Amino acid sequence: MICLGLSVSSTTGNAQTGPFAGWYEMPDRPSFEGLWQRDGIAFDPPAVGPGPVRNTIVSRQIWVGDHTNAILQPHAAEIVRSNGEANMAGYAPYTPTQLCRPSGVPNIMNILGKFQVLQSPGIVTLLYERDQTTRHIYLNEEHPENIKPSYFGHSVGHYEGDQLVVDTIGLNEKTPTDRFGTPHSESLRVVERYRIIEEWRTLEVHITVTDPDNFTMPWTARASYSRSNRNWEQFICAENNRNTEGELYPIPLDDMPDF
Repeated sequence: MICLGLSVSSTTGNAQTGPFAGWYEMPDRPSFEGLWQRDGIAFDPPAVGPGPVRNTIVSRQIWVGDHTNAILQPHAAEIVRSNGEANMAGYAPYTPTQLCRPSGVPNIMNILGKFQVLQSPGIVTLLYERDQTTRHIYLNEEHPENIKPSYFGHSVGHYEGDQLVVDTIGLNEKTPTDRFGTPHSESLRVVERYRIIEEWRTLEVHITVTDPDNFTMPWTARASYSRSNRNWEQFICAENNRNTEGELYPIPLDDMPDF
């Protein structure tokens, strides 16, 4: 494949190669490598079609999902409604991050922080700053049979023009789909389409979610990332005085005299 480009005069006097001035070969695959910073903490709606559950109030601290969204099965809508009421009352359910658990797919794309893309001919690796989480995307392969469900499932991918297309199945039920605690089953399938826009400054991900056990129809969402030049940091969820269900243990106190 060839691409037209602007002709640039050489300061060294070396002649340009190729059939005409400005000629260069397109890479075999698009490059997404580098550090990317998540710009938001909730999914954005698609341009058209059914979209994700959205917050009914303008807040980054209180999350009251629209339980009337037509994508929700009745039992899923009830969970979203109940979580919203709890949020308004000040005792919102803990998120996976607060419970030191993986966020799963697609909810990992609602976590603030950076992630890094590493590309090789057979695999794409996504490294998330939060808890040093890793996802592997196997290129030009099929999903194996009898996948054991896990937090990040099994992902296969391929390139379509300037996009990386990722298909993930085999996800367990231990994570919510989004910020509102929307449930999903092991039937969940997530297709992500990564592409770089705005003169290579923004990584945009289009997500398609299918789960007939909890959603009435497939729906799509968007998540965007900006290029980051900040240092890679460690965010480790350490032990504390809260168990995995959010209950608090008394903090041990050293109240005995040393002598």
